[in-house]
Amino acid sequence: MTRNRGAIAALAVIGLAVIAASGFVLALGVPKGVTTDQLAAIGTILGGGGFLFAIVATVVAVMAYASSLPRPDLYIASADQVMQAYPPEGSWGLKLTVGNSGQVAARFVAVRVTFVNWRWSYGMDGTQKVWVRDYSTTPTFDRVTWEGGADAVIHPTWDYLLPELGPLNSSLQERVPMVWREGDSLPGRNSPKAPSEINMTIEIVADRMRPKSFDRKFDVASDDG
Repeated sequence: MTRNRGAIAALAVIGLAVIAASGFVLALGVPKGVTTDQLAAIGTILGGGGFLFAIVATVVAVMAYASSLPRPDLYIASADQVMQAYPPEGSWGLKLTVGNSGQVAARFVAVRVTFVNWRWSYGMDGTQKVWVRDYSTTPTFDRVTWEGGADAVIHPTWDYLLPELGPLNSSLQERVPMVWREGDSLPGRNSPKAPSEINMTIEIVADRMRPKSFDRKFDVASDDG
């Protein structure tokens, strides 16, 4: 809609400029040193305006054609935890399935998972290499990315199971101050707080599709049974 308005505005500006220039020539004559023929000057103005009109119209047509083409529409079909984490330590894994509700297949798919309130480190299993962690947060991380490349094609109405993310070893980052009462010798220092949920944001991108974002959360198992 914004692009269409911009194209209409450009055409209107060109039209007004052509009308204004033609009116100037008819009313005041042709500026000295250009030409002495008013009709020739007006013909040049109209020809230039028509050329600009053709350029803008071509651009608008190409943009309209590109917008009319069907696009993939990816979403999180399912998100399941493979094992439950027991804070403050424990192993955990994530299994994601991506669906396509669009009209064409999705290619060059990539998925990024950002954990909001937990940090993780990889376990001993080497299968997680397909998920690349954000090295800016080493040794633990809170963001990982999977890129399917040209080999990952998700057809319309089909579900695509991503490689399992995990096993991951948990590392809590939420901390709250201990309660300190008047009369205590020293105020308590920060102590770990075990959140009851694992919160995350899952982002999906693909060729010819606008990025999409989904929020998910999972309950954390209690360590007291």
